[in-house]
Amino acid sequence: MAAGTDDAIIKSLVERMQRLTIVPVGNLINKSELGSLSFESGQRYFELVKMLTQALTESALSLAPIQLLREIDSAIKELETAYNTIAAFKIEGDNPKGRRDACLGELARGYNSLARAGSVVLSLFNLFDPKRIEIEESKDKLANILTAMREAANSALSEAKTGLEKQLIEAQNIVAAIKDTSGIAGVSRHTGIFENEANQHNRMAGRWLVAVVVLGVITGAFSGLSLVQLLFPSWLGLVGSTTVDTANTLQLVVSKIIVFSLLYVATLWASRNYKAHRHNTVANKHRQNALATFESFVVATQNDATRDAVLLRATEAIFSHGYSGYSAVESDSSHPQIIEVLRGTLPKQQ
Repeated sequence: MAAGTDDAIIKSLVERMQRLTIVPVGNLINKSELGSLSFESGQRYFELVKMLTQALTESALSLAPIQLLREIDSAIKELETAYNTIAAFKIEGDNPKGRRDACLGELARGYNSLARAGSVVLSLFNLFDPKRIEIEESKDKLANILTAMREAANSALSEAKTGLEKQLIEAQNIVAAIKDTSGIAGVSRHTGIFENEANQHNRMAGRWLVAVVVLGVITGAFSGLSLVQLLFPSWLGLVGSTTVDTANTLQLVVSKIIVFSLLYVATLWASRNYKAHRHNTVANKHRQNALATFESFVVATQNDATRDAVLLRATEAIFSHGYSGYSAVESDSSHPQIIEVLRGTLPKQQ
């Protein structure tokens, strides 16, 4: 068939499909006049025919072979007949429901015929559509660009992750070193607290020692004079007295006993305070020495168990009741604990 004939057929098909497209669906259903016998059940086919004819009108029918165009022409004739019959349908007459159903069947057959032939035309149009080909090429280019960008981003991310992991490890090592150093320095820094306490108690112990010496001298002098007065009264100019006054003598003896007792108690009290301050001096000095040597022991070893043991002993030296020799009730029980600590730091033999 000549190309001019094909063009005429295509032009005729386009015009007829456009007329089907613009037919109002509400007029075809005609529910206001037909009521329950309206073509409302065929509304789906009306809408499908409208969409299909509109798509075929906008497609390149020139791509379809002549046989396919004839099939489309035949299907459109069926639809035109069905549309005309539906538009002219009247209730009056025999078997209106049967006649309506026959019209709906003719409409369905026309749509199915047009759908079979039209689907092939639309497939050809989508296959050879220049816009679609351009879109596909653009999609491929975009996919390649995205793939390249993704690979570059993954590579950069991997390098950045590796660098960050190295920096994180270095930072963790630095923080660990700072913690160790600050912990050791912090422990050593507290030696000043105990040094001040030791110096203060040492000064107070010196003052109480002077008080003990003074009270001891006064008590000794008083007791010596009283004894001389009792045994050798002539040395004190009391030889000429021959009359013994019992009341005066008793009063004198009692007063001397009271004074001696007060001096003795004062001497014991001063001595007790001296020993208490000396005890605190020795205890705080011991704590100062423990913290001052803590850093040396920790730095000298890399064994965590030994370091923990040293920290434990330093803590016990601070918070435990140390042995100074100035308290009558204190006892030194730290030696078994030292053995247990050292036993825990030694490796177990298999």
